[in-house]
Amino acid sequence: MDDLTQLDDERRTKLHQKLSTMSFEDLLQLKKTIGTKLLNESVLGNSVKKLRRSFKRSNKNCPREISSKKKISLQTTNAISTTRPQPRDPRFDSLCGKYDDKKFKQNYKFIFNIKMKEMKHLQREFENEENPDRKMKIKRLLQRLANQIHEHEQQEAQSKEVQELLMNGFKPVFKKKSDVRLEQAIEKYGELKNSNRMKKYMERKSKKIKKKEQKNKPPIL
Repeated sequence: MDDLTQLDDERRTKLHQKLSTMSFEDLLQLKKTIGTKLLNESVLGNSVKKLRRSFKRSNKNCPREISSKKKISLQTTNAISTTRPQPRDPRFDSLCGKYDDKKFKQNYKFIFNIKMKEMKHLQREFENEENPDRKMKIKRLLQRLANQIHEHEQQEAQSKEVQELLMNGFKPVFKKKSDVRLEQAIEKYGELKNSNRMKKYMERKSKKIKKKEQKNKPPIL
């Protein structure tokens, strides 16, 4: 056995000497001819074995480590959910119960009361305010709140009309938004005419239209 290993060592040293005298191009050609594996075996003696990494856990509580070269099957893993969540609309969902308009208005009546209190507070602040910019902001807020309260009152009146018609056995007619706006414009026109404020209103409206036209007008080059 010792004689065989000695012969292998001698043969390997001779090969090393021959390979050391060969040029780089000849070495590449030899590598292409016999292959990398055979060349390594002839030079090093034994077949070169790749070192395999062990993926064993040092502790049972540690997370499992898997080689990145191994493909993961999507069927066995639950990390990626393929099911899309189904949207639910509470208006048409039986689990949310039936919508009761009367109960809804009773539960959220406090919002209307808050707006009324806020309007009174802003009116007092508007009377005591001296800064013109701040006064203009308060005026705009008051106008917005007044419009919201007026719209709420109109909706309440409309719902009462519908209930009365249903109680008397008539079919209610729901007005279009354009018809409601036209009725509001006629009502406003009548109020302005009776209070002799029509002229001021028309002047203010014409000023607004002129400002809007000037704003949208393209610049002169």
